[in-house]
Amino acid sequence: MDLHGGYARNLRISCETFAAAHPGPIDQISVRDIETWLASKNVGTRRRDNILSEIRHLFTFVRARGYLPAGDIVAAHVPTMHKLDGNIEIFTIPEIRLMLEHVERIWLPYLATAVFSGVRAEELFLGSDSAKSKDPLRWEDFDWQDMEICIRA
Repeated sequence: MDLHGGYARNLRISCETFAAAHPGPIDQISVRDIETWLASKNVGTRRRDNILSEIRHLFTFVRARGYLPAGDIVAAHVPTMHKLDGNIEIFTIPEIRLMLEHVERIWLPYLATAVFSGVRAEELFLGSDSAKSKDPLRWEDFDWQDMEICIRA
C-alpha cells in the first residue's frame, strides 16, 4: 500500500512510538497496556481515538502477516472515548448566502466549490503535507458543459 500525506505520517509516528514503548512480543500487549500508553499521549479524545485506530491497524497488519494468531485483536477491545455532540448539520440557504456575500473575492471559487460540490477539502487545494502526492483541482478539471468536476486519483 502506498500511503502519502498527513495520514501516513501520523500512522508511522503512532506505530513507531507504540513499538518503542512496547519492545516485547506484540502478542503480550494487553488492553491495559494500550490504554495506559494512550493516556500518556496527553491529547484530546478525538485525537486519542484516531491514534487508537492507527494502533488497531498495526495489530491487523501484524496478524495478517502471521505474527499474531487468528482471532480477536486486543486493540479492538480498547473502547473509544470521543462522542459526537449533537447532530451533524448542513448550512442553511441564508447561512450560505451570508458566506458568499462576505467572502473575499479571491476565495469565492474555493468557497462555492466547497459548499456546492461535495468535494473534500483535501481535493480542493494542495496542502503543505501533500506536496509530493496530491494533485489538487485545476480549472481544467471543471467541465462546464456537462456540469462535472473531475477528481483525479
